[in-house]
Amino acid sequence: MRRSKSEKKSASMGILVLIISILFFISPASAAGETITSHALSNSDTPQKYQWADITFTDIIGQTQTIADAEAQGPVVLHLFTIWCPSCSRQLSESTELLKENEEVTVISFDIDPKESEKDIQVHIAKNGYQGVFAVAPQELTSALSKEFGTEIALRIPQTIVITDDSTTYIGSGVVSKERMKNAVSEYL
Repeated sequence: MRRSKSEKKSASMGILVLIISILFFISPASAAGETITSHALSNSDTPQKYQWADITFTDIIGQTQTIADAEAQGPVVLHLFTIWCPSCSRQLSESTELLKENEEVTVISFDIDPKESEKDIQVHIAKNGYQGVFAVAPQELTSALSKEFGTEIALRIPQTIVITDDSTTYIGSGVVSKERMKNAVSEYL
């Protein structure tokens, strides 16, 4: 029995959807919202799997720091974004609203598009009135986060991770509301 082109196409699409579904469910990144308990991050006693918190980066205003430095001051909301991503822009707006209400929280947003520069980010921030710490993501950081949370962290943006003094919570991809971020850090404020 011969199958028509549309039947073959439907069967191929079904197989593709099945493969993508399987990959999503076995990926470490699919555990969105999972809390990974740790002790406070510091240069001397950071567990091996949290070494990404000690990777040095330079923000767009020229300050060199680490995620662990920011975490020592209070809760940190970490985002991965790109300028061309509409959902990322909505996420940065939500984070700006969070910062307006919670000065104790630090929001660090890393641009993971290697074609985008600090100047591009500065223009984007100024145009939209975003607040927080912004930097081009060091390749080492992107690689370490991908190793820790799965490769989807660099493929499905925006991404959000909340870091507090005793835990790291991968919230996941997509736009996370100000309220959800606020709830994730509320016990530490």
